[in-house]
Amino acid sequence: MTPEQRANAATNEAAAVLGQGDPQDLPIGTLEHAGELLELAFKLLPNHPRSLYNVGNIRDELSLANGGPFVSMDLYERSLALRITPDALLNRARILDLQDNQHEMALLDYERAVIQQGLYRGAYGMGVCLLMLACRIGSPQMWRRGWYWFEHRVGKAEIKGHPGLWRGEDLRGKRLLIFTDFGLGDQIWAMRWIKLAKEQGAKTVVMCGPEMKRLYQEQDYVDEVHVQGTGEGIEFDYLTPIMSMGTYMEAQRSIRAAGTAPAARLRHRVRVAPEGHAEPMAVAAHGARVDRALSGRD
Repeated sequence: MTPEQRANAATNEAAAVLGQGDPQDLPIGTLEHAGELLELAFKLLPNHPRSLYNVGNIRDELSLANGGPFVSMDLYERSLALRITPDALLNRARILDLQDNQHEMALLDYERAVIQQGLYRGAYGMGVCLLMLACRIGSPQMWRRGWYWFEHRVGKAEIKGHPGLWRGEDLRGKRLLIFTDFGLGDQIWAMRWIKLAKEQGAKTVVMCGPEMKRLYQEQDYVDEVHVQGTGEGIEFDYLTPIMSMGTYMEAQRSIRAAGTAPAARLRHRVRVAPEGHAEPMAVAAHGARVDRALSGRD
C-alpha cells in the first residue's frame, strides 16, 4: 500500500471508532484509540490539509477531555494555508472565539465557513460569536444578528415545521409551552424570558428535566411544570425552546411596529416523548421566516 492508501485506511478506521456521536460523550479510551490512528495518518501525510485538520481536531478533543485548553491552532493554520476548508475555519474560529476572545477575527472565519458549507454548523457558531460581541459592545443590531443566526442551530430543526411554533405573536391569554434546551446554566440564564412572557399575559407551561423541576416550581411566573419523558399530554397554543425566546422577544417590537396581526392558531396537544421532544415535530426550513419576523414583515 502507498502512504496515501495507508493514511486513508487509518483515517477511515478512526472515523468508524468515533462514530457519529459527540466526541464529548465518548470514553477517553475511544478518543485515545482514534488519536493513535489519526497520528499515524498525519505521520504518513504530514503536509496534507485533511491530515493536519484531523490530527489537530483529535488533539484538541483529548486535551479538552483532560481539562486542558485547545492546543492545535498551528495545525489549523497550516491546513488553511494549503486549502481553505469549512471544518478548519470552524475550528480556528472556535479557538479565537472561546479561548482567545478575538471575536471579530472569529466572526470572519464563521462567515466564510457559512458561505462554503451552508447554514447549520457555521451559522450556530456565528450566532454565539455575535452574541458574545453583543455582550461586550451592547449594540442592539449585534444582538439581533446574533439571535438570528443562533436560530439556525441544528437542534432547532426538530420543531421548525410545527404549526404551533411561537414566533413573537401576542401572548395575552395564550398557553405557551416552553421546553428546555442546552445546559442547566443556559436554562437558568434564560428564565428571564419566561418572566417576560408571563408579564405579557401568557399562561407559562415549562417542560424540563427532573433536575430543574423544583427550581421552576418555585418561580411565581411559572404556572405549570412538567417533566420530560413522562408521556403526559399537555395542551398549548404556542410552543418554543427556551433558548429561542430571546429572538422573538426582540422581534415583537418589529412585528407590532409593522402593524401585523398574528394568524389565528388552533390549540395543540403535545405528548411528551421518552426522549423529551414534543410531538409532532416536523422538519422544515425557516431561516427566511425568522428573517421576516425580525424585520417586521411576517
